[in-house]
Amino acid sequence: AEELAEIKHSLDGTFQMDLLRFPIYYAELSNQDILVSEYVQGMSLEEGIEEKALTWDFLLQFFRIHGAYLF
Repeated sequence: AEELAEIKHSLDGTFQMDLLRFPIYYAELSNQDILVSEYVQGMSLEEGIEEKALTWDFLLQFFRIHGAYLF
């Protein structure tokens, strides 16, 4: 999680990533096989597609964020 936060910080001036948020992870409850984090409330991408609730701006930010982390 710290590495992802560092990537986000390094790209702050390049991409608008207001939608990107990292949950709090609980290391004391996690182990090699299980990662425990806070519950993040919100609509999933699948729900947004099914409900036709995704705006062009949301999708553009979504794909920019994924592109920044994939490449």
